[in-house]
Amino acid sequence: YIGCDDPWTRGRSHDGGSSDQEWASLGARSRDEEATVTCAAAAWDGSGDIAAARTAAYAMVDAVQQLLDTDPRLGVHGVLKAVIATTRYRPGMDQYGAVCLVLFDVRATTRLM
Repeated sequence: YIGCDDPWTRGRSHDGGSSDQEWASLGARSRDEEATVTCAAAAWDGSGDIAAARTAAYAMVDAVQQLLDTDPRLGVHGVLKAVIATTRYRPGMDQYGAVCLVLFDVRATTRLM
């Protein structure tokens, strides 16, 4: 999930991201922006194996990390770098088996002209 802080909770608004700007230099000609997009990797294991669900969820986060390692500018003009800034782990069990949600924030630094 991209732009969602908790895909399993219904009936409330979700924070999808945030951004902050500041002047990059004197003269007010350009600004630096820090943008954060909240993402979620969700995995289920019907046999109730929480370790398997956790491994599957973190494999998705690792795939995103590999993309950012390959191209930290995401191929977008103005992006200086993008990184996984934070992760949060939410395991659980329900009638369907083990569930694992890994929330992570991708933070991008951009230069706006």
